[in-house]
Amino acid sequence: MSISPLLADETRDPYQTLTPREREVLSMVVNGLTTHDIATRLLLSPNTVHRHRNNLMKKLGLHDRLDLLRYCLRRGLVDPES
Repeated sequence: MSISPLLADETRDPYQTLTPREREVLSMVVNGLTTHDIATRLLLSPNTVHRHRNNLMKKLGLHDRLDLLRYCLRRGLVDPES
């Protein structure tokens, strides 16, 4: 018996759906960088950074920066001591 593609998508880890760029932006956001700082470091426009952040938050089902931080702490993506 095989799992239907629709069911497989529902059980998939949302983090795995993030693009490499979205993961990079996520890391920078939870490490306290502003949109402007991220844009400067990645040579992107602030609007592009904002779009990446909104996309990753939607994929992860999160609503604000605090949700992002909590998510990363639970996943072990950020050191709580730093």
